[in-house]
Amino acid sequence: DDISDALLWLNDMHETIEQCKPLDQAVHSGGHRVFTPEEYEVLGTQAIGFLMYLEQSKAITPVMREVIIEQSQLLDESPVSPATIRLISLMTLWSQETPVPRWIYEELMTLPNETLQH
Repeated sequence: DDISDALLWLNDMHETIEQCKPLDQAVHSGGHRVFTPEEYEVLGTQAIGFLMYLEQSKAITPVMREVIIEQSQLLDESPVSPATIRLISLMTLWSQETPVPRWIYEELMTLPNETLQH
């Protein structure tokens, strides 16, 4: 049952990313993202801070950020752990099949002791 759930989650992620690819090329947001109370509950301040760090570092786009948030909300984890948000971010980047700086991968592959440094 856990394997089926994981495969469904991955399939949903793939479909969401495919739907968002055209948007990612069209959207160049300079705006500020306001998180809802529900998103704060699911993500927690550490994960939100980490997503903001990735976006400000140009590692992820606003559309990729939204995919990561959406996929995080589908999990049975609240708040999402630092390891989980890093894994979702890494999977999202890999799925884009675009060059990503090595330091971003190193950042995502380094698992902190349940605290994010950013």
